[in-house]
Amino acid sequence: MQARERLQIRHDKKLAALRDQEYSRKIGVDIQKLKAAWDRARAQLEAASGSVDTSAAAIAELRDTHLARQLLGLCHATLDMWRAMRQHHEVQGLIAQQLRGLSSRTSMEPTTEIHHKATRALEAAMNAWCAAMAAVAKHQRDYVHAVGGWLKLTLAPVSGAEASPAAAELAAFADRWGKVLDRVHCVDVLKSIKGFAAAARAVHALQGGELRVARRVRRHTRELDRKSRMLRQVEKSYYDSYLPGGMSLWHWWRPMGREDHLQAREARNEVAQRRDEIAACRKMVEDEMRRHAKAIDATRTATVTTVQEKLPAVFQAMAAYSASLADSLEAVCRAPQQNTHTQQ
Repeated sequence: MQARERLQIRHDKKLAALRDQEYSRKIGVDIQKLKAAWDRARAQLEAASGSVDTSAAAIAELRDTHLARQLLGLCHATLDMWRAMRQHHEVQGLIAQQLRGLSSRTSMEPTTEIHHKATRALEAAMNAWCAAMAAVAKHQRDYVHAVGGWLKLTLAPVSGAEASPAAAELAAFADRWGKVLDRVHCVDVLKSIKGFAAAARAVHALQGGELRVARRVRRHTRELDRKSRMLRQVEKSYYDSYLPGGMSLWHWWRPMGREDHLQAREARNEVAQRRDEIAACRKMVEDEMRRHAKAIDATRTATVTTVQEKLPAVFQAMAAYSASLADSLEAVCRAPQQNTHTQQ
């Protein structure tokens, strides 16, 4: 088409120059040369016009035979897909409704690193699902609008030949399909998926806090065990060295002097100090264990709440969107069939 337009412009210029020469009869201008140039331009224009007509006829044949059938088949396949999506998500919604019987008190098992990683993977999967849904809706809409725009361009008459009624009906079909995609939005679906992903992210943060408290409990417990072993060693040394029931034969006949009394008092003070340290460490362990129990309860409550409230909303939104799109596409697919029966 562009080549034909360029040749048309060149032909018009040659024709204008020839007519101007014939009218003014300027001296020194070869009119035969202008006629020969115009004849060449006219021949090239006729050849280009023939090519355009041939291409337009081939495009029209492909449009009316192959593209119409494939586009209608694609619409029916998309309709079947959204019908299946509606059925699957309705079943998933019913299953999710049964999770309302769960209780956060059912199990108080602590969170593990595997649970923590699985929650992060769940959040990533929901974010990927949200992005995929938005991309599917956008690309589906862009594709149908692009096809509809191209079909409207093919309806323009070429060399005086009007488009067939089937082409007009196909363009109208694509236009109805595009309007359906513009009318049915997946905003609620994206909002519900994002809400579940945000809830999973909050649960992941709670699990991280629980794991940090658990690590502190283990660290303080190891510290308590270490201090307890050291206390037992100090007590054993103290009892064996300075108490009458634990004195060796060497201490029985040797009276304790001033220095021995000082050493015994220092050892007794060390034992008391280590006992105080153990008591403080034990209290710290007990406090961390209480924090750990509260963290476990908070994690379990948030997890159950997310499963009971956010997950059913995702499946309900998907089922509603799929049902609305399936019903609208069914009306779009039914219209060409009714027109065909009417024409018959």
